[in-house]
Amino acid sequence: MSPAAPGGTVEVWRQDDGAWRWRWVSPDGATTLVSHRSFDEREEAVESAQEAYPGLPVPEPEPAAPRRRRVRRLAVAAAVVMAVAVVVRHRAGRPASAGHDVPRRR
Repeated sequence: MSPAAPGGTVEVWRQDDGAWRWRWVSPDGATTLVSHRSFDEREEAVESAQEAYPGLPVPEPEPAAPRRRRVRRLAVAAAVVMAVAVVVRHRAGRPASAGHDVPRRR
């Protein structure tokens, strides 16, 4: 005799640290049960959720990672542009021959 499939939904998501977790949410949303551990791969989290709640589908997560990467890339690009601007501005304030026309001692 197999147990009846519970109602509710199973969700799988990626945490900020890159690990994956799953949770079961009751039909009325009043109860949430979170996996006791995190997983390195999404597939591992899905398999664990399906073992815990057989018969409940595990939907694909909404893609949020590309946005985070885009923001990070923009921040790095802005930092590089600012660093180059500081160097160019610093060099523009010095005469072109500064330090090069000082005679050497022998």
